[in-house]
Amino acid sequence: MSNKSNKIKYLRTTLFSIGLLVIGYLAGNLISYTKDTECETVKANVLNADQTTETVDNLNNGTNTQKGSESTTENNSDAQNKDSTTTSETQKDTSNSNTVATENSGPVTYVLGQESAPVTIIEYTDYQCPYCQRYFLTTFEKLQKTYIKEGKVKYIVKNLPLDFHTLSKPAVYTVKCSGEQGKYWEMHAKIFTYQSGWAYSDDPYQEFITYADDLGLNLEKFTTCMKTGPQKYDKQINNNILEATSLGLSGTPSFVINGQILIGAQPLSAFTQIIDEELKKK
Repeated sequence: MSNKSNKIKYLRTTLFSIGLLVIGYLAGNLISYTKDTECETVKANVLNADQTTETVDNLNNGTNTQKGSESTTENNSDAQNKDSTTTSETQKDTSNSNTVATENSGPVTYVLGQESAPVTIIEYTDYQCPYCQRYFLTTFEKLQKTYIKEGKVKYIVKNLPLDFHTLSKPAVYTVKCSGEQGKYWEMHAKIFTYQSGWAYSDDPYQEFITYADDLGLNLEKFTTCMKTGPQKYDKQINNNILEATSLGLSGTPSFVINGQILIGAQPLSAFTQIIDEELKKK
């Protein structure tokens, strides 16, 4: 009887030990899988930053670069994105930019291109939206070369910060405060190009200050402007949101081209179709 009891105890101990080993093995694999997933996420962000560094340099130098593109849009319209672009041409083009006042001694609207251009494109954007970044790094540069620099299109950016992008508004302040020192479009480019840096940073405001310093801004004026950003710019931003809502726009990027609506990070061909038809009317 004693031998039988000992065997049962031994069997229980053995099974318990095996159980612990199995649990430990499974837990180890789960932790390893989680770490791999996290590392892949980090690697993707770092890779994105590396790929886009060249773009800002080219904006400053006026040279061209090529980038791959994807076709997914904010509204998940796969059918609209079958004709995806494969390259982007990035050039600095601020010589034909103008500013048009919207309020006396208040916020201004920045216009890229000739005021007399027959086609107007209004982009409703969110600086933290990855699809807006994708559009900027691919299609926007091509629009600049094909239409804006040729005097056919004037381009206006309006802000549609989405609620779940908590850093989108501070990014708007950054761009608008840079505009006060004549660097609106340059900061617009930096914010999108380095989105993976500031959007995942522990201190995004320091990133914004670094960009301002890179552009040669007066940092004292810039930081003072940033502190008063909500008071100076929220009314204009809220007006942009109300305007977008009245047009039925809820995702970013969204575009209004001479009154026609285009949704998502579309390839150049989608814009060309509308722009060329509008140009034929002139």
